[in-house]
Amino acid sequence: MKTIYKSFKGTITSGTNEKSIALDLDTGEVVVASLFASVPSKDVSIKILDTSGSAIIEPSNYKDWEQRQGGTYFSSKKPMGFQGGQKVKVVATSVENQTADWTFEVILVIQQA
Repeated sequence: MKTIYKSFKGTITSGTNEKSIALDLDTGEVVVASLFASVPSKDVSIKILDTSGSAIIEPSNYKDWEQRQGGTYFSSKKPMGFQGGQKVKVVATSVENQTADWTFEVILVIQQA
C-alpha cells in the first residue's frame, strides 16, 4: 500500500473571514487529516466541498482538525473516509473577520492500493 501526503497552506488575512483552496486530489482513499496552525483571533471552522458545493466533510472547529496526543499515528488525526481522484475545495471560515492574519497548513493522507 502506498501513502501520499497532500499538504497545502492558506491564510485568512486580517479584515477577512474566509480562505478557499481548490485541490486536485490523487486517487485513493483520503483516510485522515491534520491541521497545523496558530490560534486564530476569531474561531475558525473548516470544511471540504465537492465541485457542486456539497459538503464531503461537514464544517467543524479548527481544533477538531489538530493532531491529538496518544494513540497510533492514524488515530491521532481527524478521520476523513472519502475517495480521492477528484477536485475538492477546502474552506476555512470564521463568523467574524480576523483581526490578525491566520495562517494554517492542512495535510491530507491518501492511501492507494
